[in-house]
Amino acid sequence: MGQPGSERNAGVAAAAMKLWRRRPLPPESPLFAAVQDAMADARTYAHSHGGDIELIDVSDDGTVRIKFRGSCSFCPLAVVTMKLVVEKRLMELVPQVRRVVSG
Repeated sequence: MGQPGSERNAGVAAAAMKLWRRRPLPPESPLFAAVQDAMADARTYAHSHGGDIELIDVSDDGTVRIKFRGSCSFCPLAVVTMKLVVEKRLMELVPQVRRVVSG
């Protein structure tokens, strides 16, 4: 029998290792370019609210990392926008996208 919470800690450690192993793709890769093109809709939405969304990187596991700028950077609904606008749209347009994270 392990320590209390050890199963949960093992899951957290496994998730951290997975993130650590992900490799960002170069901007000239086809997947990066496809995500950048697909971001146009989300960026237009952000511009209409006085902000912007910057594409930071795209990893080989389909994780897209973005950063909110302007009014979007301190908006309490930024997480909702990320999931319901950015992630949903990117997953529709670029099937290789698995998730979108802020950072």
